[in-house]
Amino acid sequence: MRLGVPILIALLVLADLAWNLSHFNSGLVDVFGLLGFARSFVECQAWPATPYFPAGYPLLLIAGAQLGNALAGGYVLSTGGLALALWALYRLVRELGGDRWLGLAAIGLGWLMPTYRVIAGSPSVDPLYTGLALWFIAASVALWRFAAADQPGFKINQLPPWAGWGLTLPVLALPLIRYHAVLLILPVLAILTSARPQLRRFILWPWLALIGVTAFNYASYYAAYHELLPSAAGIQIRCGLEFRYSLFYASHDDLFRDYPAFCDHARSSSIVADYGWPRLLEHTLKDWYYFLRRPPVVLALALTLALGFRRRLPAGAALLALWIPAYCLVLSPSYYTARAAALPALAALGLALVLAGLVLSGRRAWLGVLIASVLLLAGGWRASNYAQAIYAERVRYARYSREIDRVVTEQDWHWTAVATNDMRIIPLSNNPWALPYPYIGTTWFDDPAIRQPLIGLRAINEQDLSAPTLDLQLQGLIIVDSQPDAQALKSLIETGPWEPCYTAGELTVLRYVRATNPDGA
Repeated sequence: MRLGVPILIALLVLADLAWNLSHFNSGLVDVFGLLGFARSFVECQAWPATPYFPAGYPLLLIAGAQLGNALAGGYVLSTGGLALALWALYRLVRELGGDRWLGLAAIGLGWLMPTYRVIAGSPSVDPLYTGLALWFIAASVALWRFAAADQPGFKINQLPPWAGWGLTLPVLALPLIRYHAVLLILPVLAILTSARPQLRRFILWPWLALIGVTAFNYASYYAAYHELLPSAAGIQIRCGLEFRYSLFYASHDDLFRDYPAFCDHARSSSIVADYGWPRLLEHTLKDWYYFLRRPPVVLALALTLALGFRRRLPAGAALLALWIPAYCLVLSPSYYTARAAALPALAALGLALVLAGLVLSGRRAWLGVLIASVLLLAGGWRASNYAQAIYAERVRYARYSREIDRVVTEQDWHWTAVATNDMRIIPLSNNPWALPYPYIGTTWFDDPAIRQPLIGLRAINEQDLSAPTLDLQLQGLIIVDSQPDAQALKSLIETGPWEPCYTAGELTVLRYVRATNPDGA
């Protein structure tokens, strides 16, 4: 790989990192749970694995906190994952037969792709997962092509080093940051093992790595908490169904307000009994459609069919084209997110560009790539509304955090006396663990199955607002209202007198003034 490729990748991902650090906010509420579990491990030695996330990513966040800010460390981890994703995309294009210039074009188009833009601004697990997973997919395609060549005396050391390591290191790392990585790795290894007998002895090490790391996830959790690791898959599937059909909760806010009870019910009852097979099937197919309608996926699958009938597919292309919809289908029973679509969309982008160059043969191949690039850019522009809204939201939350930081400093308040109805507004100073302000409401880390103490994460439960001691609890409390329609904050405001301290656009800061009785007490 020539110097121009790593330079281009470095420029693109560092531009994203600079933007993220200058618009500092969490991007996702999930981050606070992961940061809380990391801090619990440091201060209480509580193993940071939960039913939602393995221990790997919280352990990586610890280094950021030790260096000054755990959230900034999360952005650096995301930058590394995104660099790996773009590099793996380049390797995938080259492995499918594309030249260096086509690989560079794939890097540029991948960086502009809306689903990539969504994960590029978030210090979450998704960028690292996407980078490692795409490396594994590119290495699997490389191994398939070597086997397809039927070279006599084929040895695994004939593979490029990047592909050899890509069949083992991602297999070790991916299940440590996402449980569902097993659903990515297992079918690919099974196909490589069954379809190419000459590969069986080479696939042994990835198989052992997958078995070993999966056993570690379960054994480490049992050693820490003396119980089997509970699954959150049913909860996530039930969330997707409830978001779509609202059979038990009128809104998302209602569901999360009752989240502990929702989780207990999800683990003790049948999804089929509550929602029925027709709804479950309809929900899965609708989400599958959302994955498959991404422009790179549509173009890649259409070109695969066209060239497949003409028997002009390069080795490995059919395998990749089969994996893309199959992987999307596996994720579909839960609920569609643009973050989850980034991996199959990037893989489809690489496949589409290579196949576009084969539609028109000879010197006209560049015309096919140009047409495909224009179609992908046009499709990406039409599909970019969500990504644009996400970035506008992050700009707004970064501004809110700066403004509240200034108000708290000027008024000489301590930020633990501030509550918000949105955890994405965070204190920016003296906050190495990037803790949010005390918040009003519940979220996924209120699941009763989570055993770790979340040090520093403080919630004001809406159900306790009528407690006799509430007036004393709220004395001197500052609340930040960035979501005027949030029911939890409305209920809190109704509990007593408030005086406005600061207003800017949608942002309102109120200070609680202790009520007095008629005798002046």
